[in-house]
Amino acid sequence: MPNKKIEATENKLTVFCKGGCLGASLFRWVRRNLMPKDTPSMAKNKMRRSLVAIYDPPPSNTEVNQLWNYFKSRCAYCGVEIERKSRTGHLDHLVPSSEGGRNNIHNQALSCAHCNGDEKREEPWDSFLAKKAQSSSVYNERKTKIENWLSLAPQSIKNKELIDEAACIIKEALDNFEHAVNKMRVLRNKSTQPLYGPRLSSKNLP
Repeated sequence: MPNKKIEATENKLTVFCKGGCLGASLFRWVRRNLMPKDTPSMAKNKMRRSLVAIYDPPPSNTEVNQLWNYFKSRCAYCGVEIERKSRTGHLDHLVPSSEGGRNNIHNQALSCAHCNGDEKREEPWDSFLAKKAQSSSVYNERKTKIENWLSLAPQSIKNKELIDEAACIIKEALDNFEHAVNKMRVLRNKSTQPLYGPRLSSKNLP
């Protein structure tokens, strides 16, 4: 359940709780069963995303505006005009992160929802463009436009040494977190052990 819906539910139930015990019980049940629980794996994923965002932040609003202006509000692949207010325009990574691509605005092209969401998927942009272009001249024109935009990316984002160093820092942080989680689990197990040995039951009494 999205956080906004949880907050709205909590607010409504808080008001309802004031009426008596039944409302309070229901409120506690919702908090216990419906609110998302933080787990070590969730925290680890959040940590990874946060560290990546520091080194490779998403484009700013100004940069996104520059992209829309450069592609003249048209899909870089099929050329269809995109109404920005319709929220059907996508920022498509030209070089995927799996191949070392970054979030820099010049590694992204404007795409319509149909091309990016339904057709292209993981296909390389140039081979997909060849399918969408109606002729070789259209293909060459759009390919040149995308390549010119891609060439504006700073060379530093392609620095393999920096990329590898960032990956090492992230791995070290996640390994340290995993080590801390294991130590806390050991501590938890110690804290749940009885202080004076096993409890005596009536069956063990003479």
